[in-house]
Amino acid sequence: MCGIVGISAKTNNDYSDTIRALLSKIKHRGPESEGVFQKGTVWLGHRRLKIIDISDRSNQPLVTTCGRYTISYNGEIYNHHELRDELIGLGHQFVTTSDTEVILLAYKQWGSDCVERFNGIWAFAIFDAESNQLFISRDRFGVKPLYYIETSECYAFASEIKALLPLLKQVKASAKRVASFLVYGECEDAESTFFADIHKLPGGCNLRYNTATQQATITTYYDIKSQPLDVDPQEALAKAKALLQSSIDYQRVADVPVAVSLSGGLDSSVITKLVLDHSTAPFTAFTAISEDSNNSELPYAEKVADDTKIDWVKITPNYDDVVRELPNVVHAQEEPFSTPSIIMQYFLMKRVHESGIKVVLDGQGADEVFLGYERYIVLEVLRLLRTSQAISSFSDLRLCLANNDKLSIKRLAYYTAGSLFPKLRQRYMNMRAKYLNTKGIQKPDYLYHYAMSSKRSCFELQKLELMATNLPALLRFADKNSMAFSVEDRVPYLDHRLVELCLSLPQNVKLRHGWTKWLLRAMFDKQLPDGIIWRKNKIAYEAPERIWLKQLRPAMYAAVMESPLLDDYCDKGKLTKQGHKVDDRQLWRLYSVALWEKEFLSNA
Repeated sequence: MCGIVGISAKTNNDYSDTIRALLSKIKHRGPESEGVFQKGTVWLGHRRLKIIDISDRSNQPLVTTCGRYTISYNGEIYNHHELRDELIGLGHQFVTTSDTEVILLAYKQWGSDCVERFNGIWAFAIFDAESNQLFISRDRFGVKPLYYIETSECYAFASEIKALLPLLKQVKASAKRVASFLVYGECEDAESTFFADIHKLPGGCNLRYNTATQQATITTYYDIKSQPLDVDPQEALAKAKALLQSSIDYQRVADVPVAVSLSGGLDSSVITKLVLDHSTAPFTAFTAISEDSNNSELPYAEKVADDTKIDWVKITPNYDDVVRELPNVVHAQEEPFSTPSIIMQYFLMKRVHESGIKVVLDGQGADEVFLGYERYIVLEVLRLLRTSQAISSFSDLRLCLANNDKLSIKRLAYYTAGSLFPKLRQRYMNMRAKYLNTKGIQKPDYLYHYAMSSKRSCFELQKLELMATNLPALLRFADKNSMAFSVEDRVPYLDHRLVELCLSLPQNVKLRHGWTKWLLRAMFDKQLPDGIIWRKNKIAYEAPERIWLKQLRPAMYAAVMESPLLDDYCDKGKLTKQGHKVDDRQLWRLYSVALWEKEFLSNA
């Protein structure tokens, strides 16, 4: 895993010194080597974290022996061995054992279609010196980031926003993004960022930039298609388990040690189990523990550690740790975030780095793929409403409530109303934020897309959550937290083969007998403790917000009141009058914007 920067000049400016300065901004992504390529008006820069073929011969940017193609790449191609063999059979010769060279020669052989052959996570740029074109690609689900800007002087891209900011004449906030975040909690968008002039290449997309004509074209190469499978539960279990094991086998391969992020939840526990079942080498799991017993997953992580006999490293961040590190978290994340829970992940990655580990396997994506969130129970409610089977409906809903401790009738009604009546949900959010200026704010499209998808089908909702409304933000948090400490975060549940299978399966295989994530639970029944497999209280790596935010509240208010940016969105007089009525999450969003402003806009 690495960091990349690229510049295509529109003028006669020499960016040789500039690109090295920009690379220094993302040294944490690749502290082990730096490289720069320049030809004509194009500069490609690279910071390397050595994971595969750790010799210097695989340093980047890497140029083909013919000299035509040059690549700067961030990511991992897990099936690079198979692709290498295929390319050798087609007559290509390799000078390294890296996956980087596989991408380069795959592009030489198949052009842009090469990305459809990759199983992995990536953001890369290839410069074709003959056609004067940059080909830029991002992996299917956007695990690896890619930002870009266009000014009157250059077209540029990078792995992180901070590497592009020096190229802007003025750093400004995106009014639309800030407003939507404050009122509706929307912290991620497929194409835009919180910075007015910085954009994202969406996951599953390619970008082609002609350096001669200065024209850019973005195309989508990956879109999950609905291909319903009519299979019985046992066949579904066997297919999904085989693909998950294949994904683990791919992703635990590295030329450096690999560890697991173990929360104590089902997803990370399954990964831990599968890794240990097929590994003879010592293996370490890392757990961040909440100091609040009400949402601590320590007992569950302890069960898994005892059951698997894994080497287990625990950390328990406290309030003083948070106060000390929060500015660094804001710097790493680059954009506001809606909950302090991601701070737990930051501390975990810090501890992973301190242990000398470069790669960690993460359970991210399992909830979207297997239907793990309680709110997905609404899909069952909507199905039962359509079938109009009263007795069956009552029995199924009773099981849903019994098997999900956090799900009450009131909460289920809230979820259902949100799915059926998005306008009502929007009004409720506006009402809670009376201290914010909501006049003229754009309609929160994600609320309406969520409602529409929920009513259409399970497939449509899962696709939306994976590609737009939920997962992208989680992937952003994970990438920024891990790479801040030069750690590669891998996500086995997002192997596209597994995702496509699970989205093709009928709803009653994923939500069954009142259980969320039934398919994954049943796959590993009796292989992990029942208290893990059939656990009813999902916590999802939560921070001890009740403790932290109570102590932080005065500082949050002070920062909000001192923020010039928030004057444009917030009636601070009304905010002061509401006082304790402003809940912690609402106040946190204001605070997050104030901290982001101070870090990135104040001195811009």
